[in-house]
Amino acid sequence: MTAPLWALVATATLAADVDDVIEQLVVTASRVTQLADEAPVRVEVINRETIARSGAESVAELLEEHGGVQIDRSFRGATVEMQGLSSEYVLVLVDGQRTVGRTDDSVDLGRFPVDRIERIEVLKGARSALYGADALGGVINIITRGAARPFEADARLSYGRFSTLDLASNVAGRQGPFDLRVSGGWHRADAYDLAPEDPGTSGSAFDTVEVDGRADYVFEEDDRFVARASYWQRAMDGVDASSVAVFDRKNRQRQVTVTLGPELKFDDGSRFRVTAHGGVFTDQYLLDQRGAATLDELQDTTEQLGQVTAQYDHLFGIEHLASFGVEGLYQRLESTRLESGVGDRARVAAYAQDEWSPFDDGRLLIVPGARVDVDTQFGAYVTPRLATRFEPTKSIVLRANAGRGFKAPTFRDQLLVFENPTVGYVVRGNPDLSPETSWSFGAGADVRVLAPLRLGVDLFHNEVRDLITAVSSGRVGIGEPETYTYVNVDRARTQGAEFMASVAVGRALTVEGGYRWLRAIDVTTGDPLEGRAMHRATFAVRANTDAWGLAGTLRGAIVGPRPFYVDGATTPTFAKTYATIDARLEKRVFDDRLTAFGGIDNLLDAGDARFLPIPPRALYAGLEGRYAP
Repeated sequence: MTAPLWALVATATLAADVDDVIEQLVVTASRVTQLADEAPVRVEVINRETIARSGAESVAELLEEHGGVQIDRSFRGATVEMQGLSSEYVLVLVDGQRTVGRTDDSVDLGRFPVDRIERIEVLKGARSALYGADALGGVINIITRGAARPFEADARLSYGRFSTLDLASNVAGRQGPFDLRVSGGWHRADAYDLAPEDPGTSGSAFDTVEVDGRADYVFEEDDRFVARASYWQRAMDGVDASSVAVFDRKNRQRQVTVTLGPELKFDDGSRFRVTAHGGVFTDQYLLDQRGAATLDELQDTTEQLGQVTAQYDHLFGIEHLASFGVEGLYQRLESTRLESGVGDRARVAAYAQDEWSPFDDGRLLIVPGARVDVDTQFGAYVTPRLATRFEPTKSIVLRANAGRGFKAPTFRDQLLVFENPTVGYVVRGNPDLSPETSWSFGAGADVRVLAPLRLGVDLFHNEVRDLITAVSSGRVGIGEPETYTYVNVDRARTQGAEFMASVAVGRALTVEGGYRWLRAIDVTTGDPLEGRAMHRATFAVRANTDAWGLAGTLRGAIVGPRPFYVDGATTPTFAKTYATIDARLEKRVFDDRLTAFGGIDNLLDAGDARFLPIPPRALYAGLEGRYAP
């Protein structure tokens, strides 16, 4: 059956290299540690080596050319779309904990530098049965780096176009029962402009500083106490231009998070862990009208999040691995854009699942599970799921899953008051909204052809009901601005297929490719959902020569036409097909302790100010040093 954490010692003895086993571990699929190939649902893992050689500085850049994932950019950051569902339906976790700080109901993936990341796990489709609200489209779990040796340190410096500076370092070590890692970084870049004919900028200048610490105290075998803390701040500046006025835009953001908790193993093999997680996110947003103060606007937002989770895992014989968990969540938002100035809610939940292997050979795995969330505003919501994994031969794995998801309305949806005097409208929240719900279905197969070639296919279908959208409620009086409010009226359907292939020739050469076909429509109108491309293909080629100390990466994506509804039009305008390619080359010297690297991002110089505001072609170069006695 699927290997839990405490069975990995036995598994590792069958592997040629224990590190190879560790790289395959995942926790997102079932909230228990297991091998990726044995998970009941597909988990796509981006490991540390791939991250380091990608040339990416943030999670957003790393996922831009990842199969089945689309990154959308705006002046407020970079967000993700999976299976045709936009970023507000994708739950972003760090070490399994919710991320505080959503802007316009989305998490900016540009906030997460890759230097402190060990791996990223991408899980697509509704996962509310395990993770609760906001996981209708999938989960992205960012796993931070720990200590692997008695002492190790690394530092990286790179510089590129637009005065892009990336400086980061990590120091880690194991001494007795303590594992400790401290990471820090400074990242900055100037603004860029894809439409020089107007005074506005397409991408914001930014200046980011982060410090992250992680400490594990191992007091008996696998028993440990985990403590993590992080601080992050970012300043973004840009220029907005309209037919009415020109604005200087300034955005200042800060985030502090702390995570604490024990993980205990008992003599019968069961495990128990408790995690307390909290965070505070502040956001100051200023629009300063040039030459006047009539349209100046200042928004102050503070978000607080507290979460406590307890989970117990128990092996019943050799057939069942059962997990039981309870969770409490508290959210509070203070904002000048809320009518009352503040909104808060609490939610408690209980979940359970059973990984049942009815046969001794473990070829069949059946995983039923369910979760009940009780919200102080919306009552109880039940989200069941069922997943199966069947291995008819050693080279073929079949998977299927079905699950329900839900997403509670945001404070913005319920309490917002916003007036745009330049256009002449007012938006008011609706406190009587209901949560959005979904049903998600998926099936897929993985085929290993000989040792180096792997093929995969996944089919998916998502039905989302009670979508929240803004509708006009008319005008209060003659000459008054038009008023909009949020209601549960829309339905959406996304369905499609993803195809994947990879071939590896030892460590010397790896070639990967993927293709996604997507049909995403508004069921109410029959129109395609905005910004979703029907066709998207990706590729990555990684070459490595140990004898010469050279390694290179070439990765890219081709994205088909995407529909957009310009200026409220009911007929979509389709943006043209575009392609992006990133290339990176590195040379290792002094027993791999020093690496010189250089690369080109967006080699084909794709992008436009209207539909694709991505950074233009940019060259960069740098050095990375490592020390481990």
